[in-house]
Parts: sequence; structure tokens; C-alpha cells
Amino acid sequence: MPAEIKNLFIRGNNFRLKANPDEMIKDSSYYEAKYKTNTAADIVAALTKGKYGWGHEINYWDSFNGNVCYFEFFAHAAEVKYVDNFLINRYIPEIKRIQLNLINNLLK
Repeated sequence: MPAEIKNLFIRGNNFRLKANPDEMIKDSSYYEAKYKTNTAADIVAALTKGKYGWGHEINYWDSFNGNVCYFEFFAHAAEVKYVDNFLINRYIPEIKRIQLNLINNLLK
């Protein structure tokens, strides 16, 4: 994962991303922007088993023999298919493509 992405999702940053807040909430409310920020952070947390991102306590990532990261990634894949997310589109578009391929293949 590139350093610029890691720096955006350092644990504890929560809604204090370095992205331009005006861009983030241009077409959404503060709460919708915060929800989308937390979704992006949770995907990053799933990919790094909690090293980056947020949304769950660190010990959560050890659940189900350490496989909970796959469950989280899949859950957010379904969300990414139906909810447009500025942060995901801008910062982790390759992850979005992987998630969309996963969901689209399951829906065939």
C-alpha cells in the first residue's frame, strides 16, 4: 500500500483526513461524508488487519482465527457496489475494482 494512502488512514485519525473537506462533502451532509470516510477506513483496516484504518478495536482482527478481515472486505464490497464513495474512488480505486469484480462475479 503506498505511503500516501497509509498516511491518510493512520489509526486514530478518524475523520481528520488530509483530503479537502469541501471536496468530500460537496454533495453530501457531514454525516454522510463521515460515514463514507469510516467505510473507506474500515476497508483499509480489513486489508491491513487493523494496522491502518479504523472502525474496530485491534483485537477484533483476530476474530474467527484471523479471518474476519475477509468478512469485512466482502461486506464492504457489497456496499461499494451500491454506494458511491468519493474517498474510495480517489484513494483506493484499485481496491474498488477488486471488490466490484468479486460482487459482480457472485451475482452472475
